[in-house]
Amino acid sequence: MKTVRSFICEMKQIVISMPFLVSCMIVTILEFTAGFYLTGDGKELSILEVLISFSREDMEKNVLFSSFAAFESGVGSWLKLFVPIIATLPFVALFRDETSTGYRRFRIVSEGKVRYCMVKILTCFFSGALTLTIGTLLFSLMTGIFFPSVQQFDKESIHLILAPYGTNSIALIMLCQFLMIFLYGGFWGSICLGLVGAVKNKYLIVGIPFMLKYMWQQYIDKIDGMGPDTLLYAFQEKNSIFGILIVYGIILAISVLVFLVAMGRKEDIGV
Repeated sequence: MKTVRSFICEMKQIVISMPFLVSCMIVTILEFTAGFYLTGDGKELSILEVLISFSREDMEKNVLFSSFAAFESGVGSWLKLFVPIIATLPFVALFRDETSTGYRRFRIVSEGKVRYCMVKILTCFFSGALTLTIGTLLFSLMTGIFFPSVQQFDKESIHLILAPYGTNSIALIMLCQFLMIFLYGGFWGSICLGLVGAVKNKYLIVGIPFMLKYMWQQYIDKIDGMGPDTLLYAFQEKNSIFGILIVYGIILAISVLVFLVAMGRKEDIGV
């Protein structure tokens, strides 16, 4: 119970912090700037540009302008590029503040090293997961308001847009998509765990995952393997979710192990 209470208190600190609130807003903004509609002259309009350029009546004539289509476009594009920074920022800001003020050592003495590390691991994952989930939830609510609902269109149009998912249940699709977003955010939020124990500069801690993701993507493009964003599209592309989770789980386990070793060494040498 002490671990749970400590975790809840830490998450409260996270969700009311400025880095967390700013990161959630950035998620929403990035999703609105995702490419959405290709015009006749070959120009790609973002979701925000579509809202400005087309009237409600025009959007209700084309299922490609539905709120569901806008949501699907928004969770990709720029969000994928910057997720290593966005997901890690709230946790890194809190951790570095604790370290610089000496509060970290006080907590370790009062809570114990094992409980402290366990709480940090959970906080790191859930802060990244909630950052993406809350930002995307706000985006989803706004697209639901500004774009026509997919149920307003005829059955053939609805079947066309939902065919890749193998189901006509919008609620089930959205639930699965948010689950993937939650896990995706938690994964990239946890990537910084191994770094916070070994690197002092908070800008490097936030920036290194971005570079690692870029190198991972470049390598995968050459061998056609599992990319860093596969988890985000696991449900849509009908990939083996268990296989994906195993690969991501191994990476997270390495990050956690580095964190535990680094934190143990720091305390043992009195840092």
